[in-house]
Amino acid sequence: MAGKEREMENEEMNLAELLKDTAEENQTRKILAILEESKDLQEAKEKVKALLKK
Repeated sequence: MAGKEREMENEEMNLAELLKDTAEENQTRKILAILEESKDLQEAKEKVKALLKK
């Protein structure tokens, strides 16, 4: 039974890693969109800082 428990634990860890990676990728996409739509660096910085406050 310990083998199945370990396998489930590994699957949960893999899922957690996948969720983390997906969240990081989404955050990067948001930042890229901010950079593309901002008129200057200062505006982009303010928008990215606002993301961190959420």
